[in-house]
Amino acid sequence: MPRKWFTLCTLLALVMGVVAFTGCGGGGGGGGGITGPTNPGTNEGATTGNGVLTGVVTNGEIAGSLRLSVLAEVSDPAANVEVEAGDYDSTGEFVSFNKKATTNAKGEYRLEGLPTDRKNIIIRARIPGETEPFEGVVPYIPTDGIATAPIIDKNTKFQAKLVKFAEKIDQTFELNVGEVISKIPPKTLAQLSENEIKGIAEAFVNREKAQLKTFRNAGLPDDKFTEFRKFAFTLQREINDGILKGLYSPNEGWKLFDDQLRLRAKSMGLPPDVLLALQDVDRTLVGQTLPQVVTNAEVKNQFQRQFEFKNTIERIEAVVAALKVFVPTYVTQATYDTIAKGVERLTLALQSAPDRNAIEQILQADPVHGLIKEAIKKLYVDLKLFEGNPPRFTQLYPTPAETAQIKSTAGYAPDLADLTITGALRTQTTPSAAPPTPDQIAAFHQQFRDLIIKKIQAVLTALSADQAKALFVLLMQGPDLGLFVPPAQVQQAGGLPTTIDNAQLMGIIKAVGDDKFIDPPPGFPPAPAEWGHLAKVHPDSQLNGAPVPESTVPTVYTGVFTAPPTPTTPPTFKITGVQANVPVPTPQGQHFVGPLAKKDSAAGVTFWIGANTPAECQFLPPNDQVKNAMLGFVGQIVDIEGTIEAKDPTTGAPKQVRVITIKVAEKVGFVPPGFVPPENPVAPPPVEVPLDAIDFAKEVVFFNKYPESVDPQNKFAIRWNEPNSTTAREALVKFDPATLNKFPGFALGYIMLDHVGHTVQAAGLYSPSKNVIFLTKLLDTFWGDNPPPRTVQPPQPPTGEIVEKVGLLQSIQPNVILRETKPDNTTQDWILEAPAGAAIPLAELLRPWVGWKLKNGGQPKPQTTNTFILLDLKEASSPITGQVTKTGTLSKDIPTSRWMLQVDKNETLVIEPTPQYNTVLGTFIGKAITVTGKFFTDASNVGHLYAEVVKGEGDTTIPPAQMLILRAYPIPGGLAKTDAGFFLIHPRAPTPTGDQMILFNPDTHWMDIRLIQVAPTLQTQLQALVNKYTTTMAPVEIKGFYGPDVPETEGTTTKLRKQFVPVEVKEFSPPSSTP
Repeated sequence: MPRKWFTLCTLLALVMGVVAFTGCGGGGGGGGGITGPTNPGTNEGATTGNGVLTGVVTNGEIAGSLRLSVLAEVSDPAANVEVEAGDYDSTGEFVSFNKKATTNAKGEYRLEGLPTDRKNIIIRARIPGETEPFEGVVPYIPTDGIATAPIIDKNTKFQAKLVKFAEKIDQTFELNVGEVISKIPPKTLAQLSENEIKGIAEAFVNREKAQLKTFRNAGLPDDKFTEFRKFAFTLQREINDGILKGLYSPNEGWKLFDDQLRLRAKSMGLPPDVLLALQDVDRTLVGQTLPQVVTNAEVKNQFQRQFEFKNTIERIEAVVAALKVFVPTYVTQATYDTIAKGVERLTLALQSAPDRNAIEQILQADPVHGLIKEAIKKLYVDLKLFEGNPPRFTQLYPTPAETAQIKSTAGYAPDLADLTITGALRTQTTPSAAPPTPDQIAAFHQQFRDLIIKKIQAVLTALSADQAKALFVLLMQGPDLGLFVPPAQVQQAGGLPTTIDNAQLMGIIKAVGDDKFIDPPPGFPPAPAEWGHLAKVHPDSQLNGAPVPESTVPTVYTGVFTAPPTPTTPPTFKITGVQANVPVPTPQGQHFVGPLAKKDSAAGVTFWIGANTPAECQFLPPNDQVKNAMLGFVGQIVDIEGTIEAKDPTTGAPKQVRVITIKVAEKVGFVPPGFVPPENPVAPPPVEVPLDAIDFAKEVVFFNKYPESVDPQNKFAIRWNEPNSTTAREALVKFDPATLNKFPGFALGYIMLDHVGHTVQAAGLYSPSKNVIFLTKLLDTFWGDNPPPRTVQPPQPPTGEIVEKVGLLQSIQPNVILRETKPDNTTQDWILEAPAGAAIPLAELLRPWVGWKLKNGGQPKPQTTNTFILLDLKEASSPITGQVTKTGTLSKDIPTSRWMLQVDKNETLVIEPTPQYNTVLGTFIGKAITVTGKFFTDASNVGHLYAEVVKGEGDTTIPPAQMLILRAYPIPGGLAKTDAGFFLIHPRAPTPTGDQMILFNPDTHWMDIRLIQVAPTLQTQLQALVNKYTTTMAPVEIKGFYGPDVPETEGTTTKLRKQFVPVEVKEFSPPSSTP
């Protein structure tokens, strides 16, 4: 249905969740929040008791995103600080309970003698140098007398201000902080002004007053309202405890608040008509008021999106609860069960909606929406509401005169024109007006409810009182959720409108045998397992006069349901068109941050985040590439973005999360250039600066701290000396590519190697605790204002046709080999090369995918028969690798240059070493070694073992070769190519004081170094430099490592020749005077 239906009756929205009606208790110093025969605040005025409270105060700030014991984030505890407990009085002044303690060196404190069951105890800590005390809110101390307070930092005082302003507004009501920060996160709350915080507190207090009046107007006892209120404070305390234990991060915990509260409230069994009034109170006094109070557009949008999600789910659940009243007389038990189960999947889908408009779109294009709509239509038909002239349906709604009378007596009424038979279609027009008082909105609902139920009972005399209340809910709620039309349309049609069956479904079309089905779009929750699909496509479905084709493009299809679902089959949907110009929303994942853990079992590997058991929540990789990435991140702090696929039915907490991306939370994740990960990339997160970071600007030496790393965020470092100190200090370099100020000569990422060994001017933020410099500026004083020409350029777009080669990645040394299996079962080995200018050697880029079946897009290399230039890479199938350890005797097959490991007489494996290991294995030929790594079998059934760890006799780990940088200058012998095709260099080594000549013992060694195992791309670069510098030798910088010395004879003299395996080659500009 069009959007206008979705916004109708906004003030009559029905909700099942109790977030709308909990939060207030007795006052800070008063006797209770409710007066009357049952006083729920029996201990609200107490200031002493047997309660014990422990907690921690920190000078710093808790990040809020880490799923780990929050205590682990306290890096700067507030030691020797006085802490006291108290509350605010009706003037907003802090009143101490005279219970004080002093924090220890860890910022810990223990307070005793506190009242139990008293809500919103304020903990105050006075921090030296701070203008305001730090404060935190404890929801209550349970009757067992022991509780743990949330960690108090500089931002928690803003939660205490909510309580302070609520007490000033009306001391007999206690605002529930959890309800606020579930929609406005703590860090966001800290950004608001005092006036904005005061306006938020006033909205929630007024809502609570109106809820209490609604309970009493319905004749419900006060203890029923107290039970409601208890839910929110209990949940707030439990979420605080869960955050402290690391069950979830603060951000996750407060996002779960609404869902968990809604689920707990279902057990209350409130009448649907009461729920209708309570939800209107929530939507009017909070949902429409807070956007007027908060001025920040981002905060406003964030609140509205979260409120709309919560509100929509609650209203749908309320409609389902109303339908249940008509089981089994008018609605079958099977229909109700199918709808109730579908609502849980809808909840997950709506949770991934990126904005308010997407919430509406996802709702109306979900199968459960169509099933509810059909159930309501059948109920109305069975009740014969479309018979008569005018139809009986129109007789159930108020006339303009009746709504005017209610407004006159209650002092308030929303825009009800849409619910009168003469009303025109228009949305609510009063959000900018002053909200009604609690008395006005409660009186309106009592009178309006009585009027409509009286009409229902007069027209439909056979309905019971409960059925009349349930029908009242459906009549009010149907137009707003697109589940039915307003009465004006029924009157205009003279009965049931012909368009009532129009429906939508959102998804992709998949063929299974002769049938076609609609499946969820990528990223949305899967179809019900018992159905296998969202819907079966009716065979007569057509688009543009032709049968509906199979399609992987997410689309909103329009049509009608022609058959209901069964317990094992989905409903049937006849497609008649598509919604033009309506893109399917892109799912927005939720973030989970914390230490990644795994558990191996017979069923496979399971992953979870946090310090607790895997029963909390499993994180499901969508494919083996992401699974392998997760395996590599086990034990590290990671940031996982994912969509929730299953929740705990009791608490609402996530039970299964489908991973979208995973990245290391403490450094930028790495996606190699030119590599297109399949479907779900390991995306780079933003660089987060530690809290103790200080300004830094010094002249430093830039060097390559971790040569083996290909991640530029975990590779480079700076070294400097502090004044009057002879001990050098170091810090790892991190940077944000989007904000880095790039001075002349400075290059990002992999070509930062240009600056290794140089003195540079570095500026940024330095963290002493992390030993990290977050670089914002860098000036290479070696190059000055005349940087060298770039030898490493971004890959250029292809000019010819791109073709695909699908095959098994056989090996990466000495060449990268992809084995393609052709239709006739013959094979073709392709040598893969990187495009010109690729910054990372292809062997290093493809190392994790040895043994995988890959789909490679690229171009055949001109003037070759078996070389392929790689431009695009995708996974074609699951890997066939596994981690094994093998021990055997090492040998080398001379014809193929392969390392072989003879495990026993029946098993000989090919060892695929890293380049660093490749140069040191020669000393172990004929000896026993142990190799650990990934194992795979190639197309010839030969076993390959990718060497990750190599050990010699006695279980001694063999260290790989050390990565170094050598330079050759434009002097005789700098760089040369022999007649035999070898490249020789006369090397120099970068040092902090300048490049120094490398000299060997002339009695035992030749002075030049031979380059060996030179990859094809590096050969091309070296040859280009030799061609360019025909009169002088080329200035070249080579990164790599030494290989074994080999004897070499020149004339009659034999000496040892040093050998060097290059990994990167680049031209550089040496200084004008050569040392």
